[in-house]
Amino acid sequence: MTAFFAWLPNTERADAPTIATAMGSALRVHAGQGAAWWQDGPLVLGVLELGSDHDVASQYAPVVSADGTRLTWLVGEVYEAAGWEGVSATLSRTALFRKRVAEAFDDDPDRTLRRLDGEFVLLQWDRRTRALTVATDRFGSLPVFTATFDGALAVASGVRGVLAASPRAPEPDLDALREAVSYGGFRMGARTNVRGVELMHAASCLCLTAGDGMDASRWWHWKSLPEIKTRKLEATIEELHLRWQQAVQVRLDGVAKPGQTLSGGLDSRAILAEVSRGGAKVNALTYGVPGCDDARYGEMAARAAHANWTFLSLYHGGNPAWLDARLAHVQHTDGLIELGDLMHTEALPWVTSHADALMSGYIGDAVVGPTFNHIKTPDDVLAALPYYGDVLGEPHDVARERAAHMIAALDGAPPRFALFDDKLPQSTNFCHGALWRPWVRLRRPFLSHALFDYAQGIEAVWRGRRDLQAHWLRGRYPALFATIPNQKTGVPVGATPWQLRVAGARRKAARVAQRAASALGVSLPTHARNFTDDARMWRASGVREAIGAILRAPDALHHGAFAPGAVVGVLDNWEREAAAPAQVIGALVVFEHYHKGLGAHLAAARDAARTPWPRRVVPT
Repeated sequence: MTAFFAWLPNTERADAPTIATAMGSALRVHAGQGAAWWQDGPLVLGVLELGSDHDVASQYAPVVSADGTRLTWLVGEVYEAAGWEGVSATLSRTALFRKRVAEAFDDDPDRTLRRLDGEFVLLQWDRRTRALTVATDRFGSLPVFTATFDGALAVASGVRGVLAASPRAPEPDLDALREAVSYGGFRMGARTNVRGVELMHAASCLCLTAGDGMDASRWWHWKSLPEIKTRKLEATIEELHLRWQQAVQVRLDGVAKPGQTLSGGLDSRAILAEVSRGGAKVNALTYGVPGCDDARYGEMAARAAHANWTFLSLYHGGNPAWLDARLAHVQHTDGLIELGDLMHTEALPWVTSHADALMSGYIGDAVVGPTFNHIKTPDDVLAALPYYGDVLGEPHDVARERAAHMIAALDGAPPRFALFDDKLPQSTNFCHGALWRPWVRLRRPFLSHALFDYAQGIEAVWRGRRDLQAHWLRGRYPALFATIPNQKTGVPVGATPWQLRVAGARRKAARVAQRAASALGVSLPTHARNFTDDARMWRASGVREAIGAILRAPDALHHGAFAPGAVVGVLDNWEREAAAPAQVIGALVVFEHYHKGLGAHLAAARDAARTPWPRRVVPT
């Protein structure tokens, strides 16, 4: 899907073609992305999308207001629009739809944005005030990064795109590294790995005025979710199911080869069930270690849905080939995905050859299931982030104060939305969205406004103790849920409490037996519950040495972030197989690798700008 960039200096500049080409080249991930850019006065704005340069120029050209004073771009897709008939993903990429959105936005910006259900960024340039408005969708699906360089404003869908417009070398943000090793590999709030470059908030409008800076406002808040009064289980399930079917249907618009990554959990299986019910042949990929629960349950689900199923063994290619393959994507993901989550890059060759749209089930458990229902206090927030104290993490009192601030910022909305606000934009929009979008269209039905508002609007007890998700899935899709276990529990969804206890006891007994046999030097036949094996594979010969070389380097940036010897001490313990969260090691490795290669990446983009891309004519 779409990448974009914009640059707004104080005055019209002769080097605009060079800047535009450098920003676009920095964002381009592969040769299959076409590009086009336009200039109007001082503003430079460009778009990258799958296809040819000509296709991108015609498909994403701005529409001009009737009085000729405003230009409007819409990048991404809209699937539905409240009160508007005939909206579709395909239509939303046309000038006709952009014109309709632009006219409505001129009349009432906030109301227009609230009605658009999609994954998009809207950009509007006012020729009179020389101001650029940038608006994100409700969930911030397409990340937007901003910075100011010597009076010029830069905005792009990737940090590297912003940095390509800067005349100065990027400065590492060591606070970002401290946050990443404290909170599951993620930075918090607006922070990126580069000082001065910030992430724009979801459901926000940002007004950029040349010479005057940026002014941000939110057009939607979590407390705006309606309360849903429901008393009967079957009626609740029926309403939820109808909204789910609509969410999937509209996200299949224009899709010839629906693909998905299929785990052993519930969310991706729910998508498989509904897409297959409609008659589409799904290409499904499960990846992990051979014989893991995800592989076994994924294959069972694919067989029940008559899908084309493939299993991909992670860590393939030998040591350290798989590590090198993951690190090759660090620049393209702006160093915002830690080493463990970069495992998804191993699936890219399959995805690009088997799907023209990837149907993603991420955060379904948080939307319709019990995940985050228990969040009430700052300590609950910390546990769910997760928070790692240890020798490198932020002190607990500082972390707890941060979590309390996250809850307070919700302005009265339930505390669980602190996770939706601060964690999920990174764990989903970075780890999956930013990774997949340059290669394939990404569709996420659990983000449907109608579905989300209904599921999150009802009382939490329905998603928790009354187990709405289990009743819904087992009742509507019995072939995929009544007998196939859920990876999380080892038994089918909706199992009785005693079945859950028995399954838990069996898993515990298997672990105890494995440890005892290992101590005696005996090997027992087993299968892997988890689909990753980072504890063993990251310490394998070749990989451990490569990780050690990165983190033990005398010029490693972490020396300026932590007490002397702190990181090396953690690394020593980890190499001795002592406890150390994989995300901590993964975040440290990616941060160092990112900044080691960032300068060369930007230099290559500027070198490419010696042959500027052709400027496109703004329509009249």
